[in-house]
Amino acid sequence: MQDYTTYLAEFTKWCEYPEEGRQALLDGYAKLRATPEAARFFDSQVDLFERDLLFDYPATHAALERVSEACGVHVHTVRLLFALCLSRHTHELYKARGLSEDVFRMSMLDMKWKLIECKKHFDIWGAIAGLWFERFFRLTRFALGRLQFEPHFARHTYEKNGQTIHPGDVVINMHIPSCGPLTKEACMDSFRQAEQMFAPLFDGKPVPFMCSSWLLYPEHRNILPPTSRILGFMDFFDIVDSRTSEGGDLWRIFYTDDYSDLDRLPQETSVQRAYVAMLKRGTPAGSGTGYFFMKDGEIL
Repeated sequence: MQDYTTYLAEFTKWCEYPEEGRQALLDGYAKLRATPEAARFFDSQVDLFERDLLFDYPATHAALERVSEACGVHVHTVRLLFALCLSRHTHELYKARGLSEDVFRMSMLDMKWKLIECKKHFDIWGAIAGLWFERFFRLTRFALGRLQFEPHFARHTYEKNGQTIHPGDVVINMHIPSCGPLTKEACMDSFRQAEQMFAPLFDGKPVPFMCSSWLLYPEHRNILPPTSRILGFMDFFDIVDSRTSEGGDLWRIFYTDDYSDLDRLPQETSVQRAYVAMLKRGTPAGSGTGYFFMKDGEIL
């Protein structure tokens, strides 16, 4: 059985984790290691990954609940610890693929963003969506600057400047981690990096990008000021579909699941204040899906 204590200490320091969160993870790992039954299963799954034999990540993710019960460490913490341990072998996979140290670090920083989200939402140092990390470890999803990208399949027919995609066609899907300002300059830099990485998939044709997110909810144009960075992000896309939902991704804005009393929701940011006013008017939350094509570093 391998002890990852030193690795975890060094990795979380390298990625500049909040010190309180970093110590909570190290304490949780020490507690896990002190429980032989929990440590054996945990180590066996990390070992399978390092031998490229961990084929069923979702099953392991579910089984980590038993590790949590055995050692008394919250399951959100256990799942993040598992992901952190997998990052060591993932680093070797990045090197073998010729991927840069910067792409590796930015991709693995997603675990830090999820750690902070979990703390804000549940007051637990861990990760809510442990399954989310799998594609980073499978080297199919990458952080390229501010944004994250992965090959996916189009959900709609979209035409622009003589280019067309249909449902099921390969597109480059993107995700927006909660890691700071969403400036147009940072987004364009990410788009250009992604175009360069994924261009071989499209045989010289323009690269199609897709995004489905609460950030693309068309109602934002009615509730946010013209200077809003969210509106600036929306401007990159042709939004072809939108939908409303009862709760949607409101937790990403308020970090709570309780919306029974709108006056008790935090209103510290302009987005929070705009959303509270919108919800009080009876307008539901929602999301949108948008596309664009890119060629030679420019959006068509």
